[in-house]
Amino acid sequence: EPHMAFALGGPYFLNWMWNDPPQTIFPWGIVEANDFVPKKTLIAFRNQSYFLRHFQPAFHPPQVLVVFAKEHLMRDGRVFTQYLKSVMRQLVDESVQFAVIDDFDLDHLAGPGHFLIYPDPRFATREVLEKLQARVEAGDDLFLSGDFTQPLEENGARETTWFERLAGLTWLADRAPAAESGITPTSGGVPLVPYLGTPLARFKLHGAEALASDGDGRPALTAFTIGKGKVVYTSDTSAEGVRRALALFLDLASAPRTPVSPVRPNRPVFELDRADGGRVYTLFATKPDRSVTAPNGPWIESPESYTLRKDERQMQVPLGAYGVSLVAVQKDNSIDAVEGQGEFMENGSLLMASEPHVMAMSLDQHPLRESEAVALFPIGTGAVTLMTQGGMDTVEA
Repeated sequence: EPHMAFALGGPYFLNWMWNDPPQTIFPWGIVEANDFVPKKTLIAFRNQSYFLRHFQPAFHPPQVLVVFAKEHLMRDGRVFTQYLKSVMRQLVDESVQFAVIDDFDLDHLAGPGHFLIYPDPRFATREVLEKLQARVEAGDDLFLSGDFTQPLEENGARETTWFERLAGLTWLADRAPAAESGITPTSGGVPLVPYLGTPLARFKLHGAEALASDGDGRPALTAFTIGKGKVVYTSDTSAEGVRRALALFLDLASAPRTPVSPVRPNRPVFELDRADGGRVYTLFATKPDRSVTAPNGPWIESPESYTLRKDERQMQVPLGAYGVSLVAVQKDNSIDAVEGQGEFMENGSLLMASEPHVMAMSLDQHPLRESEAVALFPIGTGAVTLMTQGGMDTVEA
């Protein structure tokens, strides 16, 4: 999946076998055995490599960070890894661009203004909790879930006073394991639907605001202001509880999202900064809609259309049979490259329409619509319409 590797910051992609072994029947290679005649796969690799290397990606840390609880990972890595994956999957589905960081490295972050997501740390050290408190006081917003006061040593003492310091709650008692309770928003102004959760403990307010309560009327989901930042906390570590609480945190904190519509599951969009100040948007279909689907597509039964907004510019992006589309913009937000199948629109005007899947890129640093040198790389046959100015030389592959 070269597009996925590129969109997530991968440096390169390659095939694991250059040519077919003559003594076997499996066609693994990208050139024919003995005579080394390129297969179509190699041509596709060449075209894709030429297209993607044009963008010169640069990594700039995003505002949203998933904080990995290192102690929890070391003690229960297999189960906790799956839990973290579900949290990150939710962020992807909600078009949130994020990175990850270990909790021990929080002091490496520059300045305030981050949105920290710290799911079920459980064995968080006092050092880490102090770093979190300092970051929230300086202006970061924090999502926190679970019981973060479990001792590191066996039979060690819990420091439940951290519930007061970080969440504005006084701990009363733990609940029975996996005991379900109805979670209800405390007011109609909270964008939360009642659900069945499994809070781990009973609390009373100690400066926090209750956003939702459990079946006993105790606070189950809270917001607590510390200095210039805010902490949204739930003791519920169930998949449903964390999903609901995290969605509420993203809304309350106004965490940045990629402005794409409609937002659908299994249709993530990734942003990648370019060294020259531009940006690349890559839209995927990550799960086949059909039960019987070839590994490399087509993945989508019928074409789909999405809208991306960047400042004053609106881009309509199709998602065709192969389930991938790309739009690259320059520093001034002008489009200089697209990839996909269907109609690409820019501020309501047609930019490109293509029956096959195609890559199109400007070669002279000008916007695609104004370029005098354009490279086209079609996959398949059919008509391709590119709305450009006159006097253009076309490079075909």
